[in-house]
Amino acid sequence: MTGVTGPHPVTTAKSARPCWSQPFRIFFPSAALVGAGLIVPWLVAYLAGWDGPIPGGAIVWHIHEMVFGLGMAAVGGFLLTALPAWSGAPMVRGRGLAGLWAAWAVARGAALLTGVLPPTLAAALLVVPTLAFGTLIAVAVLRHAQGRHAVFAVAALGMMGTHGLFVVLWLDLPPAGLIGIMIEGRVGHPLRWLGDLGVLLLVWIHACVISRVAPVLGPEALRLSGRPPMPPPDPSRNRLVALTLGATVLAYAVAPLSPVTAWMAWAAAAAQMDRLGAIWIGRAARHSFFHGFVLSTLFLVTALALFGAARLLHLPWLDAAWHAAGAGTLAVGCLTVFGVASRRHMGGTLPLSRPATAAIWLAAAGAGLRVAAPFTWALGWAPGLLWGSTLLWSGAFLVFLIGHARLLLGRTPVSHPPTRGPSA
Repeated sequence: MTGVTGPHPVTTAKSARPCWSQPFRIFFPSAALVGAGLIVPWLVAYLAGWDGPIPGGAIVWHIHEMVFGLGMAAVGGFLLTALPAWSGAPMVRGRGLAGLWAAWAVARGAALLTGVLPPTLAAALLVVPTLAFGTLIAVAVLRHAQGRHAVFAVAALGMMGTHGLFVVLWLDLPPAGLIGIMIEGRVGHPLRWLGDLGVLLLVWIHACVISRVAPVLGPEALRLSGRPPMPPPDPSRNRLVALTLGATVLAYAVAPLSPVTAWMAWAAAAAQMDRLGAIWIGRAARHSFFHGFVLSTLFLVTALALFGAARLLHLPWLDAAWHAAGAGTLAVGCLTVFGVASRRHMGGTLPLSRPATAAIWLAAAGAGLRVAAPFTWALGWAPGLLWGSTLLWSGAFLVFLIGHARLLLGRTPVSHPPTRGPSA
């Protein structure tokens, strides 16, 4: 997915540690490790009322780590690998990459110790990696891509601002009082609003990544299935996806309770379905490197449709909507990206390995149970569905980690001269 036409790994000197040669090699397994352990503390808090020594309890910690821990590691690992190939920007590697990863890892520990550390220190440790990711992505886009891929820079800067506000309110830093006055009565629960805004920014990035990779992965799936190529989809559909999702993000940031935001969500869902119809390749979509993106898109359509219905029709569907986006779109999409990148940029070829395919489907099954759970409280099924979704979702990341950690962290790829071309 880094813009090469085939599996052309970057040359790594024998004396260097392979995991520091490309950002995705360290951040994908790290994100998978966070994903594997992310759900259990939240579920215990949700079902049993347990809260650890964390401001706001385990649920706030879960929101923070889902978006700014796992989410930023996945986005950073991908974009900091892809943008250099797309734009010619220098790639972060070696000591710089090690320092970025160390800052991210320290932030994961700081998130667990927010009730113990001095608030100012905790805030600095939490936001530094997000600021670093956002700055590196924005510079790669604005300086080296001449404005192309601008959506990634806008979304990265949005993540920086969203995370900063989240930490200020979470740790009750001095600006929190003023911010609270400004948003009082406009956003509902402030931390939940900011966490959901972060999810929207991440799915916006993911939808635009699909726009880049589908024109390459679709023909590859057709070739592997022995089917003739299809005409390329109209690029205006991709622009409509980016614009409608971007407008939904902006509307939710400014007026999350407004009916306009709900209508924008429905428009974004329609654009997603339109694009999905354009890139559909029939039975060739059985290859997991393609249908993983289809599944993640269907979860996003579900999320946007449920959100719009909840707001406009006053239905209790918001919990299901946000988990369709977070547990569904982000998890399934991330694992698909992880699998494709691991395959193509480590000297392998498509289709995906069995562990990668299993991880995609485990995550999809877990997300499906999590989305269904809020509708079954009256039947008494919800606790069982929540536990089932936890086992499947966490298991998905463990399966990927077990199947790919050694490959990503330990193998020195064979040198191939890279060639510039479409992303894959």
